[in-house]
Amino acid sequence: MTLYSCKDSVTQIISVFPQPKIDFQLQDSICSKVDYTLVNLSDPYNSGTINNMKFNWYFRKYQSFGDTVLINYSTDLNPNFNVTNSGIKDSVYLITLIGKTVNGCVDSMMHKIIVHPSTVALFTSTPAISCAPLTLMILANQSLNVDRYNWYINDTIYSNLPIPLDTILTKSGKRFNLKLVTTNKYGCLSDSMTQMISSYISPVSKFTVSKDSSCTGNLLVHLFNQSNASGTTLNNWYWDFGDGTTSLLQNPEHQYNVPGRFVISLQVQDGRQCYSDSSQLKTITIFGKPRASFIANNVCLGDSASFYNQSTLGFGSNQFVQSLWNFGDGKSSLAFSPSHFYYSEGKYPVMLVMSSDMSCIPDTIIREVTVYGKPHADFNWDVSCANVPINLNNLSTPGFGEKSFGSTIWTISNGFNSALNNPHLQITTPGIYIIKLMVSDEICTNLMDTISKNINIVQARMGELYPRIEAVYGIPVMLHALDGGVSYSWVPVIGLNASNVQNPEATYRLSDPNRIMYTINIIDSAGCPIKDNQEVFVFNKPSILAPTAFVLNGNDISNRRFLPHYININRLVSLKIFDRWGVEHFSTSDMSQAWNGRDRKGNILPLETYVWIAIGIDNNGNQVIGKGNVTLIPNQ
Repeated sequence: MTLYSCKDSVTQIISVFPQPKIDFQLQDSICSKVDYTLVNLSDPYNSGTINNMKFNWYFRKYQSFGDTVLINYSTDLNPNFNVTNSGIKDSVYLITLIGKTVNGCVDSMMHKIIVHPSTVALFTSTPAISCAPLTLMILANQSLNVDRYNWYINDTIYSNLPIPLDTILTKSGKRFNLKLVTTNKYGCLSDSMTQMISSYISPVSKFTVSKDSSCTGNLLVHLFNQSNASGTTLNNWYWDFGDGTTSLLQNPEHQYNVPGRFVISLQVQDGRQCYSDSSQLKTITIFGKPRASFIANNVCLGDSASFYNQSTLGFGSNQFVQSLWNFGDGKSSLAFSPSHFYYSEGKYPVMLVMSSDMSCIPDTIIREVTVYGKPHADFNWDVSCANVPINLNNLSTPGFGEKSFGSTIWTISNGFNSALNNPHLQITTPGIYIIKLMVSDEICTNLMDTISKNINIVQARMGELYPRIEAVYGIPVMLHALDGGVSYSWVPVIGLNASNVQNPEATYRLSDPNRIMYTINIIDSAGCPIKDNQEVFVFNKPSILAPTAFVLNGNDISNRRFLPHYININRLVSLKIFDRWGVEHFSTSDMSQAWNGRDRKGNILPLETYVWIAIGIDNNGNQVIGKGNVTLIPNQ
């Protein structure tokens, strides 16, 4: 429309074509060197047919750092994809398809594909030709991209391992085909490698000896080598003489110095370093000397010893020609199995020399014969206290050569008897008693000894009650038992730092009772048990306490004087006594000094209640004050 309302119009038709759908068929992974045809599945959506579309294929390979490089390009509808992966890792490729319809509409699609490397069969083994027995050894397996291994010898599988165990091929002069077939889990093309292995013909060992027997107990043997090799020469000779010795000479000699049968073997080695399949064997016989042996009876002093000859003939001999005995005490005999009398206890070296008919060398043996001696009696005891069990300790020693006693007899002058080794008894009446011990040997029961000793039986002392001790919770205090004990035991163990000492230290806790009665179990040097008692009163803090009355010259000596109890007080500053008028009648700084109810002039004071004041210093240096009233009661 113009300014003057003039109008005009135009109509144009616009066609909107559909967007194509680009798609193609692709496996996720393929094997190297395999032709793969990409199947184009694109849809033009009513914009012609797929054959009217234009396509651009881009093949890119991923690099080490994630970037890609274009390796191929195609405009085919269904191009081929063939990539060789000669590495040891998977390769990743990016395939991009861009499609365009006849109407100019464009779509694209990208897809990754993994290309697996092919397997490579490669190994090294023992040399291509070697000596038998041949050890087939796979030295290294350099195969690549392999998941499964099949090893063959002459087309017979013998292992599925990457490195097979060593295999022994025993036949000489033979050929063996060693083959490895490799595959992987992706089904890619397999690979194989074959190696020919051969074994040489082994040399043959053969020899003769100068002499194969001797009756002198030794023999010098000369050996003559007659071995041969095929296609080469012999370089080494390995002789084993059957007695632990060897030789590398071609024609050695060997000296045998012990009797018996010995097998000589020879193995040879040729110029190819091959050994003979087996060794030739020859037997050497050396006749030997007799073997002297006998059984000797150990005897009691005073009895005759018997000797039983158990010698054996040496190798090849038929009979003995002489038996010579030396009994170790200067005497000898030619009898085959003699008897002999020894006059002293001890150990005697008995020597036997035997000679046989086929041996030039006699054999000698020496064995000890024991002549048992008389025992030695001795004993002691542990305690000597009346009414206490006494343990008798047998300290006797068996006779020479004996290990124990045959009998032990105890007799005591109070009528006690026992056959035990260490008996127990109890004597009720103090006094001196005679203890007698008689012992005999275990083997030689007729050999015996006797000893007597006096024992002094004493009476144990009566138990005592120690003076009472005042202690304070938390402050250590020493407890003292009487001397004369060899062991001490305090019961109960409340507050004690040790319960098995004579003078323990006690420290009491607030949870402990305020009155404790200890029993001290004492064993004195005579073994007598003693039970003493110690009473302990425990107070909450250091204090000065005193009775409220005392009787002057009363019957109870403990009430005839006035003396405060000083609880954990280290030093007394003063103790003073005043009458009701404030007159001071007594004063002291000695904790052991008591008031006897008299004034300073020594006059007995009248019945009255007096005031006492005490000042002390405790173990920590603190001042402690105690005060109170005390009534003086004159003796009626």
